[in-house]
Amino acid sequence: MPKQSYMPLTADGIATMLVAFDTNINANAGALATKYSLDAADLARIHQARLVWQWFLDALVVARNWSQSLTGTRDSMLTGAPGAPQPLPGLPTLPAAPQVSAGPPAVAAQLEPGFFTFFSSTVAGIKNADNYDESDGKLLGIEGAEIPAPDPITTTP
Repeated sequence: MPKQSYMPLTADGIATMLVAFDTNINANAGALATKYSLDAADLARIHQARLVWQWFLDALVVARNWSQSLTGTRDSMLTGAPGAPQPLPGLPTLPAAPQVSAGPPAVAAQLEPGFFTFFSSTVAGIKNADNYDESDGKLLGIEGAEIPAPDPITTTP
């Protein structure tokens, strides 16, 4: 039966997939990483991307809230009651940058442009491996949902 793409359509879905992949590829002393020939550099890239993606999700919440607050404060010039001058609002405090271990000391994680090209290639390599097991793919979050056959009752030719 055909399947949908493993890549989620939402940012939260992508975060969940990256967590599942990063967590489970390294579980059991890296058994799946060894099985599918992922080296330490590949695993580090995936882990870093997971942290950076989540940082963006968290930072976007802060930025959206600040933007709404900023708009409301600006609008008070138009609709607010007259009052004493007030200082302009400050910038938001973003979440702390995630840290990755690059040996002592840990360093700030960095954005990798085009990461998902690498990740898609990695997933394709895993799925094309002779020893690929679909249950591994489900555990890693890289198996899309099955596309159900059309309903013969509601489908017209």
